Amino acid sequence: MSSNQLLQDASVTIGVSGLSVACHNDALGRWEIAIPRFDDHQLSLEVTGLGTFFIEPQVKLIEIKGENSAALEPRNEPGQAPDRTQLSQTNSQDLRWLTDFSSELPHQIVSVVTKADNPQRVDVTMLYVHDAIAYTKSIDSSMLIRPDLDSTAPLVDGRAKVEQTTAVLDILEGVPTAVFEARVMGLDIQSPKDGRVGITMDNGAAMTIPLQDQTQQILITNVEPPGDDASRFIDSDQFHFGLGDLYRYYELFNVTGEKVHEWGKQPKTGAGPNRNCCCNTVQVGALPNLGGLP
Repeated sequence: MSSNQLLQDASVTIGVSGLSVACHNDALGRWEIAIPRFDDHQLSLEVTGLGTFFIEPQVKLIEIKGENSAALEPRNEPGQAPDRTQLSQTNSQDLRWLTDFSSELPHQIVSVVTKADNPQRVDVTMLYVHDAIAYTKSIDSSMLIRPDLDSTAPLVDGRAKVEQTTAVLDILEGVPTAVFEARVMGLDIQSPKDGRVGITMDNGAAMTIPLQDQTQQILITNVEPPGDDASRFIDSDQFHFGLGDLYRYYELFNVTGEKVHEWGKQPKTGAGPNRNCCCNTVQVGALPNLGGLP
């Protein structure tokens, strides 16, 4: 498990990757991360020295909290925001490498889709991390483009329908700018060395991480099992294109503006199709909390 932690004296460093949505609740001093439980994704929690645990969909809440943790600034955002068009490493731990679903995309107003709004909406597992500073642990090296959703792969029964047509390829090749975004979100907690960090779940499961001189590591992932879904990949004469999962957040959020897809784009001179694109955590900075999602 690779650390790349922000705080070298952190008691616990947490990595979050895959389909998940982060929002800081200033009133309660915690990061709220909604993890959608789609049937084709698997949620796991790995703790160094304790093993890897696969979390059942019935689990609705995971909470990570340290004893007497220091009050940290919630976001690592030094200086100017990163330039997404450049894979720069000088500010590689800036939280703003996480795409902001509410301000960086043409969504305009973003609001939560509650179960009352749509009883068939996908379930979520909420992850609450208290008194942590958030940042980027790693940046996805994939080039990403964000064209209009309906013109490149419209949704049919909630799933994107990908067709390799001249019109679609013309749109994908015509997107002028490729961007980069965070692959793994980091969260560091500082607690006294004689303290503990607890992980609890609403199904009664609990574990305590005794703190040591060395930072303890936790990795939480919500990804598809290994294996390529060939229906998500199309090729032009010059590029491989792979459709990512950004569109699946639209089941959790209403937007008043334009919906987009996120596609991986890789020249055919590269190593092969970009088959790991865009299953990345996003943040929603415009909302005060994610209280409507559980």
